Amino acid sequence: MDSVQMLRAEVARLSRQSTTDFEFTVIALKDMGARMNAFGREMESGFDQLAGRMKLQEQRLGAVLQAVDNTLGLYEPAWDRLTDLDLRVQALEKKQEPAG
Repeated sequence: MDSVQMLRAEVARLSRQSTTDFEFTVIALKDMGARMNAFGREMESGFDQLAGRMKLQEQRLGAVLQAVDNTLGLYEPAWDRLTDLDLRVQALEKKQEPAG
């Protein structure tokens, strides 16, 4: 076999090998894409669950804060009366202090 025939044979082998390599690369990329899609779906599902839990916590905290606000609203008139009474007591105490 002369040099030209050897070179042509090597070119033919490289051509077949590159086709196989490209096919392998395409299959690998498709597999990687499928795995990435599955991973993406898992992440999206996890984020959806997290968002749901955060929304539930927001609702619970809102309910607690509303209950506290309602309770404060019940005690507000009594607090105002106690504050007014405290001011009156302080005024009486000042009147009863001996002149210094």
